[in-house]
Amino acid sequence: MKKKGFTLIEMMIALAIFSLFVGFLYKAYFSQIKENKSFIDRLDLKYNGDKAMGLITDELRSNVIQPDIDIITSPSTGNITQIKSNPINLIDLTGTFSNSDLQLTSQNTLVSNPSLNNVVQCKGIKSITMKYNVNLILITIELKSKNDEYTVTSAVNIKN
Repeated sequence: MKKKGFTLIEMMIALAIFSLFVGFLYKAYFSQIKENKSFIDRLDLKYNGDKAMGLITDELRSNVIQPDIDIITSPSTGNITQIKSNPINLIDLTGTFSNSDLQLTSQNTLVSNPSLNNVVQCKGIKSITMKYNVNLILITIELKSKNDEYTVTSAVNIKN
């Protein structure tokens, strides 16, 4: 009399092949999840960098009038630390003036109206560097996340 069904060895071989297949799928799935997270982080950096640059350039273009502009620079680096257009404090990169329209805080965020409602506009900002060069303000924004970096540069003409 012949018994029907699979033997124990056949079942063990089938289980081993199935577990190899599942292991491969598991590894492929989680590598795609990790790659997707990295892509989202890069996309967030790009979005925040472009938004910060847009806020700064819009602030300068709409409020800076040549005779009334006061550009304060750091004596050690020559970089702009604050821009005023009487009587408005437009941009503060030191985080010390609470009545500026835009302010870079110590938590690497760009906030608008810090004295009123302190709205966080952009996160992940490593540094904002602004230099004044013959009626041009050159702006460089560097952003950093855990594994990625992104840099945005632009210039604003403040000539009358």
